[in-house]
Formats: sequence, C-alpha cells, structure tokens
Amino acid sequence: MKRAPRLPLCDWSEPPPPPATVPAFAGGIPPHVWHLIEERFPEAAGSAEALRRLLAPKIADLGHPFDMPGVREASAIILSTISAGGEIVVFGDFDADGVTGTAILSDTLAALGAKVRPFIPLRAEGYGLGDDAVTRCLAGGTPALLVTVDCGLGAVESLGRFLAVGAKVIVTDHHEPGPPLPPDCLVIAPHLPETPPASRHICGAGVAFKLACGLVLAAHPQRDAEGVRARSRVFAWLDALAIATVADVVPLVGDNRTYTALGLARLNDRPRLGLKELILATFETGTVDSRNVGFILAPHLNSAGRMNSAEASLNLLLADDLDTARKCATDLKHTNALRKSETTKVETEAFAAIEAGGFDDGADAAVVVAGQNWAAGVIGLAAAKLCERYMRPAVVLSIREDGSARGSVRAPAGYDAYAALADCNDLLYGFGGHSGAAGLSLSAEMIPAFRRAFCEACLRQTGAVSVRPAVDLAGWLEFGSVDSAFLAALHRLEPFGAGNEEPVWGVRGVTVKATQVGKSERKSLRIAMRREDGFELQGVWFSAGEHERELNAGGRWDVAGTLMEDFRGGETGVKLRVVDARRSE
Repeated sequence: MKRAPRLPLCDWSEPPPPPATVPAFAGGIPPHVWHLIEERFPEAAGSAEALRRLLAPKIADLGHPFDMPGVREASAIILSTISAGGEIVVFGDFDADGVTGTAILSDTLAALGAKVRPFIPLRAEGYGLGDDAVTRCLAGGTPALLVTVDCGLGAVESLGRFLAVGAKVIVTDHHEPGPPLPPDCLVIAPHLPETPPASRHICGAGVAFKLACGLVLAAHPQRDAEGVRARSRVFAWLDALAIATVADVVPLVGDNRTYTALGLARLNDRPRLGLKELILATFETGTVDSRNVGFILAPHLNSAGRMNSAEASLNLLLADDLDTARKCATDLKHTNALRKSETTKVETEAFAAIEAGGFDDGADAAVVVAGQNWAAGVIGLAAAKLCERYMRPAVVLSIREDGSARGSVRAPAGYDAYAALADCNDLLYGFGGHSGAAGLSLSAEMIPAFRRAFCEACLRQTGAVSVRPAVDLAGWLEFGSVDSAFLAALHRLEPFGAGNEEPVWGVRGVTVKATQVGKSERKSLRIAMRREDGFELQGVWFSAGEHERELNAGGRWDVAGTLMEDFRGGETGVKLRVVDARRSE
C-alpha cells in the first residue's frame, strides 16, 4: 500500500478575524457565525427579512413552478393525456435522485387520476434510457406519454423509439445537455437560459417536483378544499426531495436550500411512512441532519439500484402500509450491507493493482485501474476513495465478459472529469456526467491508450500531477468559545453540503494525545487536545489510524475540523471531527 502521507494533508488558509460588531437584527448570532453569513450569503446580511429567508425558509419562498421553462406546457400535455385515459410511463434513473423523482411524479399523477406506470432500469441495463431498458419498457405496453426523470438529455435514439410508436415525450433532466433531441420532445431542464437563478442547480428530483407542483396548480387553479389537499400531498414529498438533493451533491443554494431545509424539518417531525421506517432501522439517534442524510439515508436508498434493482427504494417511498414500509426498510438495510462489502472488495483489489505497478505517483496526473467483473454499482464509490487517497482524478473500470468495460470517474476540485473524457472521446463508446463525477464505456483493449490520454488531459487542466486539497478555516476557536450555544447557532446555517460546506474550525498550539479506536483496517483516532490557558477539546479523526505515531511524537499542533455534538455522561457537549493537523509554528 502507499506509504502514509506526512501531516499536514492539506494546504491551510488563514481565516479572517471575526467582525467587530453584529447587527441587532441578527438576534445574538456569534461573530464567527455572522462572518459565515456575510461571506456565503451576503444578501441575507442586509435585512431581518432576508436573514429570515436564509435561516427559516418557507414554502412561499420557492419560485413559482410555471417560471421554470416547459412546466406550463408539460402540465397541459399531461392533463390532456389523463383526460384521454392514456398510459403515462415515468422513466427514472436508478439512483436516489432518479428514484425519488420517479416516486414524486408517479404519486402526483396517480392522485390526479392518471394511468401511470413507473419504470426504472436495472443496474445491468445501464444508466438512463439504454437500449435494453427501453426494450423492456416497451414490451410492457406502448404508452401514450413518456416522462423521463433524471435522464433523457442526449438519448436521441432511445427517445426516437418512443416517438416512433406514437408516444409523446417530455424530458425532465438536470445533466449536461448532449446532442440536440428530436423537435417533438418537450424539455424541462435547469440549463435552459430562461430558468430562474434560484432553480439553476436543482437535481433531477427537483425538476420532477417543479413539474408535480405545476401539475397540481394546472389541475386545481382554485384554492378550494381539493386544491389544498393536492398541494399538501405534493409538499409532503419534501422529505424525500431533501434526501435526493443531498445525495446528488448539487449546490445547496436557492431552491435547493429551501427544499433541503424544509425536508429536514419533515424528516425530524412527520416523515412519510417508508422513510420513518428507514430512519428507525438505520439511526442510533433520532436527529436527522444533512450529514446523516448524506452518510446514512441516501446510501441506503442508493444501495438497491447499485446492486441490481431499485424496486425496494421505489416501493419504500410509495409505501402506504406499515408492512410494506417495514419490509422495504429491512431489505434496504441488508442491501446496503452487501453494497459495503462489495465496495470494500473492489477498493482492496484496486489499491493492490495500483501498488503492484502501472501507476507513477510522481508522473501520472490520474489514476486509472481496471478489474474483471467488478460490481458496476460500487465502482463509483471506489473511484471516490482513490480520488481522495491520491488527490487526483480516479477512474475505476469493470471489464465484462464480452470484452467491454464500464467505468466511473471522480475528480477533486480544480479538475473537470467531463471535459477530460471529452478529450478522449475517440477512444470511448460513450460517456456522460459532470465536472466532479462521470461515467464511461470503452473496449477493454483500449484501456492502456485511454489511461495515457486521460492522464494527459488531466495534466493539461492543472499543470500538476496532483492537487493538494485546501482547508479554508472559518475561524480559530479560543478558550470559552466552544459550547453548545455556539453549536446551536452554527446549526442554524444548515443544511450544509455542496455550495454551503460545513465550516472547518482551527485550534492552535495544543498538545495532542491520539488513541486508536475501532476494528477496521484503517482505524479511527480519538484525539484529546489541551492548551496551557485551559482550553480543552475532544475530537475524533475517522480512518486516520496511520497518523497515530506522528501525532503522539510530542510538541504542539494546530488541528482543523468540523464541530459535532458529543453525548457523554447524559450531557451534550461539543467535539471536533478532525480533518487535518499540522505542527504549530
């Protein structure tokens, strides 16, 4: 294995001093937290109402669905199809985003009286509208209308197959646009120039939610009792939409922030039946925040589609009886455990293949590794681990029996995985995705040539074989400043995620005692920090057992991390989730 890197792992930025004053309308927000608001959400620092919209968003803060290009026209087409009694196929992708969007739209259509058939491809059929998935879908009957969710942009031939049998087509997607679609396709996508700024970063489920809201408004323009019930039914999907938004790592700004904030509130108060059972099956504590969504709920919803079929995830979201909800939650817990096992297997074999040869840490600007019949559903997770470990884009390819290979790419900040694949297009069967994550397929015989071309493309982007991650400190924590009140104020900036990253804090000049905990191959560390002025703080550094000896070598350290609740002895305190450490100057 690669030798443990010396500390620090990242480049640190010096934080600015906290503001000297905080406006009275801020309601006692600590200076460090107010600085984050000024830096990340400057518009919210201007007035009490703007600050309210940031810290306590409401449904009324969301943009009107008809402001999204295509929603009004699509709503009219769908309602006309319902009136005519035609079948509507909702064709979604098999990840958490696609499954959630499929559930939202299918439920809304069914409530409006539609004859609706949700359809999600199997993992073996590939992402989106692959040939095998389309064939299986059409074998189930010819729909009057096809509505895609989280897929369809660029699927010219597959959409043409639906048009050829007389189906109308509405594409809802948020990915990079591909070749122009047939003119008979109506497209609803955030990249369209008329899209309001607040909606330009919504995920696939977010686009489906916009359409669902538009459908309800078109079907029930009056706020009578039936219209209120229909609106309430759609807004009840905010809990699932929050999971999809966090899972797809879209920026948590604009509508995405409102979706996630309102959805987290529902997850902690009155989640839908299936999600309530999933929370009970997977949580040790009852609090659901964006981190728990990203590391617990979203992986469980994703696991079914990663391993084979997303049916359990879809059924969980649509469940209206306890037995079904509980069974689906149990199935997903089992499937996620299997997913973890497969991921560990692929990661172990990938690391071994890299260390055995074929990769030059000082010369290769990317990691490209291939293995026979690696589980297609977990190669993206393995690529993310390699990307983190080697600090450069990573491609993990699974070679299949027919001599083809499918792969996933993950790239750190500073790289564009999609653009790098575009530079290698002549070597590929196909590719898609965005700057941070992408997928590709090619002949196994072309892997050596692709490795060279992809490394060269990544090197051109940055001019370096690797880019060290950066730690942007939000502030230095001092004696007496770290308590539950500070953490509560910080939590008001939730949800954290892409576009509103969880702030990293630093502590200076502490002595450190590191102790290994856990039984995994890469053990975690319990970190005790102390300083002569009385400052004391406990911390945990996950999967960092390799740094134990260096940390315990003595001297003073600066330690960086995010803050988390610490439950000990019946009391709630604060703990540091460590991300890096360096010798104090």
